[in-house]
Amino acid sequence: MTRTEKAVASFQSGYNCSQSTFMVFIDDLGLEKPQSMKLASGFDAGMGRIQEVCGAVSGGVLALGARFGHGEPAESEAQKKHTPWCRSSSAASSLNTAPASAVNCSREST
Repeated sequence: MTRTEKAVASFQSGYNCSQSTFMVFIDDLGLEKPQSMKLASGFDAGMGRIQEVCGAVSGGVLALGARFGHGEPAESEAQKKHTPWCRSSSAASSLNTAPASAVNCSREST
Protein backbone atom coordinates (compact mmCIF):
# COMPACT_ATOMS: atom_id res chain seq x y z
CA MET A 1 0.00 0.00 0.00
CA THR A 2 1.36 3.44 -0.91
CA ARG A 3 1.42 6.31 1.56
CA THR A 4 -1.39 7.93 -0.38
CA GLU A 5 -3.51 4.78 -0.13
CA LYS A 6 -2.75 4.52 3.59
CA ALA A 7 -3.74 8.15 4.14
CA VAL A 8 -7.00 7.67 2.24
CA ALA A 9 -7.79 4.51 4.23
CA SER A 10 -7.08 6.35 7.50
CA PHE A 11 -9.37 9.21 6.45
CA GLN A 12 -12.11 6.77 5.48
CA SER A 13 -11.80 5.09 8.89
CA GLY A 14 -12.50 8.38 10.69
CA TYR A 15 -9.23 10.26 11.10
CA ASN A 16 -9.21 13.84 9.84
CA CYS A 17 -7.12 15.01 6.87
CA SER A 18 -4.19 16.23 8.96
CA GLN A 19 -4.09 13.08 11.06
CA SER A 20 -4.35 10.88 7.98
CA THR A 21 -1.48 12.65 6.23
CA PHE A 22 0.76 12.84 9.32
CA MET A 23 0.04 9.23 10.28
CA VAL A 24 1.80 7.79 7.23
CA PHE A 25 5.09 9.35 8.38
CA ILE A 26 5.12 8.70 12.14
CA ASP A 27 6.85 5.31 11.97
CA ASP A 28 9.66 6.74 9.82
CA LEU A 29 9.96 9.64 12.26
CA GLY A 30 10.04 7.41 15.35
CA LEU A 31 6.93 9.03 16.82
CA GLU A 32 4.20 7.46 18.90
CA LYS A 33 0.76 7.29 17.29
CA PRO A 34 -1.40 8.52 20.24
CA GLN A 35 0.60 11.73 20.76
CA SER A 36 0.97 12.30 17.02
CA MET A 37 -2.77 12.02 16.44
CA LYS A 38 -3.43 14.49 19.25
CA LEU A 39 -0.95 16.96 17.74
CA ALA A 40 -2.57 16.71 14.31
CA SER A 41 -6.18 16.71 15.52
CA GLY A 42 -6.64 20.49 15.64
CA PHE A 43 -5.91 20.96 11.96
CA ASP A 44 -9.12 19.33 10.74
CA ALA A 45 -11.24 21.04 8.10
CA GLY A 46 -8.87 23.95 7.71
CA MET A 47 -7.67 24.48 11.31
CA GLY A 48 -10.48 23.94 13.73
CA ARG A 49 -13.11 23.71 11.00
CA ILE A 50 -12.69 27.33 9.86
CA GLN A 51 -11.90 26.11 6.33
CA GLU A 52 -8.54 27.79 5.93
CA VAL A 53 -5.32 25.84 5.20
CA CYS A 54 -6.23 22.27 4.31
CA GLY A 55 -5.52 19.70 7.01
CA ALA A 56 -3.69 17.49 4.50
CA VAL A 57 -1.22 20.34 3.89
CA SER A 58 -0.92 20.93 7.64
CA GLY A 59 -0.23 17.24 8.23
CA GLY A 60 2.53 17.35 5.64
CA VAL A 61 4.06 20.44 7.23
CA LEU A 62 3.94 18.67 10.63
CA ALA A 63 5.88 15.77 9.11
CA LEU A 64 8.44 18.14 7.59
CA GLY A 65 8.84 19.86 10.95
CA ALA A 66 9.24 16.57 12.80
CA ARG A 67 11.93 15.45 10.37
CA PHE A 68 13.78 18.66 9.52
CA GLY A 69 12.59 21.33 11.95
CA HIS A 70 14.55 23.09 14.65
CA GLY A 71 13.94 22.56 18.34
CA GLU A 72 15.84 25.53 19.71
CA PRO A 73 16.18 29.11 18.43
CA ALA A 74 19.94 28.63 18.05
CA GLU A 75 19.38 25.89 15.45
CA SER A 76 19.20 28.38 12.61
CA GLU A 77 20.66 26.01 10.01
CA ALA A 78 17.71 23.66 10.45
CA GLN A 79 15.31 26.59 10.19
CA LYS A 80 16.97 27.79 6.99
CA LYS A 81 16.24 24.39 5.43
CA HIS A 82 12.83 23.75 6.98
CA THR A 83 11.06 27.01 6.17
CA PRO A 84 11.54 26.89 2.38
CA TRP A 85 10.45 23.23 2.29
CA CYS A 86 7.25 24.07 4.13
CA ARG A 87 6.65 27.06 1.91
CA SER A 88 7.24 25.08 -1.28
CA SER A 89 5.15 22.18 0.00
CA SER A 90 2.15 24.46 0.49
CA ALA A 91 2.72 26.24 -2.80
CA ALA A 92 3.15 22.99 -4.71
CA SER A 93 -0.11 21.62 -3.41
CA SER A 94 -2.02 24.62 -4.67
CA LEU A 95 -0.12 25.84 -7.71
CA ASN A 96 1.07 22.69 -9.41
CA THR A 97 -1.98 20.48 -9.17
CA ALA A 98 -5.05 22.65 -8.71
CA PRO A 99 -6.36 26.22 -8.62
CA ALA A 100 -4.52 28.50 -6.18
CA SER A 101 -7.39 28.29 -3.69
CA ALA A 102 -6.90 24.52 -3.34
CA VAL A 103 -4.66 24.96 -0.31
CA ASN A 104 -7.75 26.26 1.49
CA CYS A 105 -10.12 23.69 2.90
CA SER A 106 -13.63 23.42 1.54
CA ARG A 107 -16.47 21.80 3.46
CA GLU A 108 -17.56 20.29 0.14
CA SER A 109 -14.37 18.21 -0.01
CA THR A 110 -14.40 16.95 3.59
